[in-house]
Amino acid sequence: GLDIVRQMEKGAVLSTIDEAWTQHLRQMDDLKQVVQNAVYEQKDPLLVYKFEAFELFKRMLSKVNHSTGAFLFKADVPVAAEAGFAEPNSYYEDDIVEPLPKLKAEKAISDVSLGAGQEDLDQAAELGLAPAVRQEPVRSQKVANRNDKVTVQYMDGTIKRDVKYKAVEEDLAAQRCVLVD
Repeated sequence: GLDIVRQMEKGAVLSTIDEAWTQHLRQMDDLKQVVQNAVYEQKDPLLVYKFEAFELFKRMLSKVNHSTGAFLFKADVPVAAEAGFAEPNSYYEDDIVEPLPKLKAEKAISDVSLGAGQEDLDQAAELGLAPAVRQEPVRSQKVANRNDKVTVQYMDGTIKRDVKYKAVEEDLAAQRCVLVD
């Protein structure tokens, strides 16, 4: 188990370094071309290149450390001893007992979600269990293309018909008017 974890860590570090290094080399090539403009600013291109290259290198090291750490903290390699695997013979049907109040509460919650009634909700609340609040989906407003003709209604009641969307786009963003179908 420990060998697998070490190999995974090694692979993660090496691949992160490889990716960051190739990106760093590309940035260094770009920097070499950009530094030539330092002559027009009456600055020494070599000094500018050294300072900027050092900053790029520091950023690359920071990125490698952050990416490697993030990957290793998120990675999870289950080891047989940690996973809690037990012998199949250790389970007996008598050991598996579900408490009756919990079953009633789960039935009440499922009935409420199916629309059974308020009394089941009250029963679930008495037992300390409440149904999960269902989150409503976000509704997006229909957006037209910039050159489409739309009808809008302003807050003062004025209605403009067959106006290009781009002409009223700022008013829509400022919520001074709404699209009318």
